Amino acid sequence: MLLTDVKVRNARPLPGKRVELPDGHGLTLRVSPDGRKSWSVTYRVAAGGDFDPVLGRNRAGAKRRITLGYWPAMTLAEARAAALAIRAKALSGSEPRPPSSRQPTTVKELIAAYCDNVKVKLLREKRRLLENYVEPKWGRRDLSSLSRGELAQLLQPLAPSRQFEVRKQVVAMFNWAADHGFVEVNPFAGMRLRIAMKPRERALTLGEAKQVYAAAAQLGYPFGPIYQLLLLTGCRLREIASARRGWLHGDELIVPGSERKNGRPHVVPLPPAAAKIMSSLPSQEGPYLFSTTNGARPVSGFSKAKKKLDKSLPQDFATFVIHDFRRTVRTQLSRAGVDAMTAELVLGHQLSGLLGVYDRYERMKERRLALATWAKLLKEPSKS
Repeated sequence: MLLTDVKVRNARPLPGKRVELPDGHGLTLRVSPDGRKSWSVTYRVAAGGDFDPVLGRNRAGAKRRITLGYWPAMTLAEARAAALAIRAKALSGSEPRPPSSRQPTTVKELIAAYCDNVKVKLLREKRRLLENYVEPKWGRRDLSSLSRGELAQLLQPLAPSRQFEVRKQVVAMFNWAADHGFVEVNPFAGMRLRIAMKPRERALTLGEAKQVYAAAAQLGYPFGPIYQLLLLTGCRLREIASARRGWLHGDELIVPGSERKNGRPHVVPLPPAAAKIMSSLPSQEGPYLFSTTNGARPVSGFSKAKKKLDKSLPQDFATFVIHDFRRTVRTQLSRAGVDAMTAELVLGHQLSGLLGVYDRYERMKERRLALATWAKLLKEPSKS
């Protein structure tokens, strides 16, 4: 049944769900959960698909959707006229959208559009995951050709922790694509992984931390200083490896919220040993402090560097990952008598509950003292 002005005016969404009311000729009124009403039209470009040897001609292209405008700025009559014009152009074999505003049709185009248009935390890390793990396999695939089971196949070769991260980014990207009409529905919505993530419990002993710190000193730039700074500060790997010259302010490293997991900036009071490492770094033309491209891009090759670090340690040294350094710093701060609140702030964690709401004291003096105490313990010669 065709829409009327009264039906359009009275249209309401379902709780938490978008409602779609078709009008005919591909025109649809979409009512979002917040009550906004938009007009969209679907179409297929004539002969825009692959060649069909049976038919002796190209098939029609994949179904596309264009958002025409929003009600009440665009009336029902205006939406119908715009929809008919777009469908007529598609039937003539022409793509209705101008090249500059053409919507993504392949996964590669969607990744570019998603990363260029969304404002989310850690966007650079999300782009890296999509470009490294999704684009090589799916880049040329049409958005409408993907099925739910293919994501499981894509993730299967990856480590469990990487599976979780890649799945999360793919689902988020296709949610965005569905919201913008690039796909009819997200084929991966609600998908869960049937693997259990075991929380890591490894924290290096003080003796082990000393051994790693000494071994890192022998690696040289860029990874030697990176590993030493991670042990000295408790920062995440990307916060140090992607550090820019502009983040340094005297004896403080200020990591912007855009580079952090919780989206909040983090001030790291550098103990003297860390400040000395920072001041000894080679000068770069580009902004990045740790780089093999003269500062143009941050350093890469973490897996190879970790293997090199492992080889420099005793053969019976217990297995660890770099993120264990944060757990090590937190554990050693507690053993050194640092109170829990200060230790959490040292790691840049957001305080939970009422403390996080009402206690705005940043404890910079206490954090500085805590890291200085830890640095002294770390650099102190081991007792034989």
